[in-house]
Amino acid sequence: MAPPSLLLEEVQDSIAQDERRLSALRLVQDLELPEGSIAGDFVRCAVFDRFHQHPEWTQLRAVDVVYFDPERTEAVVDRNLETELIAQAPRRPWRVTNLAASRPGAEKLAEALGVYLDTASAVAVRLGPRERILVNAPFGLEDLTGGIVRPTRPEAAGELRRRVRDEKWLSRYPKLRLEGLE
Repeated sequence: MAPPSLLLEEVQDSIAQDERRLSALRLVQDLELPEGSIAGDFVRCAVFDRFHQHPEWTQLRAVDVVYFDPERTEAVVDRNLETELIAQAPRRPWRVTNLAASRPGAEKLAEALGVYLDTASAVAVRLGPRERILVNAPFGLEDLTGGIVRPTRPEAAGELRRRVRDEKWLSRYPKLRLEGLE
């Protein structure tokens, strides 16, 4: 297993080498959301594409903007943020979610990322000072960088198995290993 610093570099490089992803991160940074990040397909596909040496960018179902603000949990806030992002970048499939509303009991974004079905999707990135890519990975980076699809919790296995099948993940990414999806 690679040292955590190398796994982190691999994720950061996968994002940093794509100007479209950096552009999206800049737009999210401009919103100044508490722990404002992008997670899900945005991160997972960047790393899986690199792992599979795909030269082209996988079309994303959504650009999942996530943040954690227990003071503003009304759905209308998320819709207004989506509208703002769409106005700036209309071709991107923006989806904004305040994970404080989605994960009652969570106290920060890292805890709330368990809302994702798989550990490789439960990784969020955001821009820090000097456009350094900051990574929030509560389940670690081994699955993401190793091409492993594993549920974040046992009850997510069935839905994750259907998603992998319906979205044809193994056609696009044949080197993936499915674990915990029996």
